[in-house]
Amino acid sequence: MTFKLSVKDINFIRCFHTYLNIFLVTPWYDFDRNVFVRQNITRTYALLLLMLKTMWLCYLINSETLKHAFKNMLLSEIIFYVVTCINCTIISVVTILKTCFWGRAKWKQLYTNFQHIDVFLRNKGKEETCWWKNVYCILFLKHLLFIVLCVNLIYSWYKVLKRPLIGNAFLVNIFDVYYHFMLLQFANWLLHSFNSRYRDLNKTLVAASRNPKRFPNFKNLARMYRILGENVKIFNDLFGQQMVFLLFQYSVGLVESLNRVYITAKIYKNVTDYNYIIISNFNAVIFLMFNYVNVFSNMDSTVRQAEKFIHYCYKLQDDFQNGSKEGRDLIHLSQSSERFVPKFSAAGYFTIKKSVILSLLGNVATYLIIFIQLNESESTNLKINESIHDNINC
Repeated sequence: MTFKLSVKDINFIRCFHTYLNIFLVTPWYDFDRNVFVRQNITRTYALLLLMLKTMWLCYLINSETLKHAFKNMLLSEIIFYVVTCINCTIISVVTILKTCFWGRAKWKQLYTNFQHIDVFLRNKGKEETCWWKNVYCILFLKHLLFIVLCVNLIYSWYKVLKRPLIGNAFLVNIFDVYYHFMLLQFANWLLHSFNSRYRDLNKTLVAASRNPKRFPNFKNLARMYRILGENVKIFNDLFGQQMVFLLFQYSVGLVESLNRVYITAKIYKNVTDYNYIIISNFNAVIFLMFNYVNVFSNMDSTVRQAEKFIHYCYKLQDDFQNGSKEGRDLIHLSQSSERFVPKFSAAGYFTIKKSVILSLLGNVATYLIIFIQLNESESTNLKINESIHDNINC
């Protein structure tokens, strides 16, 4: 069954891929025949989703719920809400366009390459024996945490704004947030796939060097390494632009949650269960950081496994005599593979590494200080206006 497959077999992603067809995070694709299906229906469905998105934005702009909310929100909260709506909209629109209209051939090449590598590594049909490592078990737990977190945040907004829970569900743009969450999870599992195959290539290289007669020519390893490098480039093409906005959303989400914690502690102290609001936003910070750190760590681990392959190529040359066929093959393998060491980039603007986390946290700290000062200034002005109003009434 697909649900039991290990990440070593790319077919593990079939069910998740099919589910994401609903949101057009992924194209409608037949894994058995390696072809796209219902292409005209897909494009029509994409246009329908974009139309619904436009209608939703028009409704939101004219929503009385939103107007009432803005009256009870500080300027910093309004800024965060507007920026989040715009950014999430860009992420969903770009993803739908790239899935249905741009670069469709790259999706086919991505999966074809994975299947070709899986045949070479003999990973077809491999199942995950540990239930806690099962892909769909992990996805279920993450979905459960996401739902609990969203319910807590919606309820915390209800406590502050005193509006119906259904209205708050629309207000926090929960559908865009879920779309963003699904895109991040899918990209993360593709990264797991890259990492797993680089590890297996390393094991195959070491085993081949110890017993060359039992394994295919080293040139086949070079070809597999090149194909994996091409897949990383395809990943950058498919998700690079979205990564720019996802990284931006990561920073905005952290600053927004921490800012709301500060506002609640300083300004909304009279609100019932304000401690609950603080805890909910801290949970949002932890969940957000966990998901993004997981993605960055997988990227960094994949690059390190790919570099380890080159390291093994040079190290294993010492096991053979100078001028031997195996030694020459390893030299050729190392030289050819060095050109295909993967790099994850955000649409070519910058290379994504684990160190990006520290840079983003530095930016988060800077902007949080700015918004705290803005909140202090605004709350002071509100107190002055209330004092003047009370004096006039007297």
